[in-house]
Amino acid sequence: MKLRIGLQRVENIVFGRVLEQDESLRGMRAIFTKENMVIEGLCSVGHPELDYNCLFIRGAEKDRDNDWFARAFDSADTAGRAVEDIRRLVAKVNETQPEIPLDNCGLEVIE
Repeated sequence: MKLRIGLQRVENIVFGRVLEQDESLRGMRAIFTKENMVIEGLCSVGHPELDYNCLFIRGAEKDRDNDWFARAFDSADTAGRAVEDIRRLVAKVNETQPEIPLDNCGLEVIE
């Protein structure tokens, strides 16, 4: 598995941490979902962070690899949609590995 992320959503807040990341993903420019998503992209530049429309995974700042990321959304519904978007992005990163079952894309959601 190239990427494994642990996420938790409490009401309108989503927070989590990168649990496992293949070194080949460091410095990855971007993977995008379709339009009309809350979280539109996943990339690796500096350190883990959940920004306005992008999830940044481990990057150049290796001393911050285990940092937690968090973001408050307008509503619990929007936060739930963000979690689904992140699931799609992580699945897209891991999709080249056929041994991963469809229900385990590398995202561990704790509700």
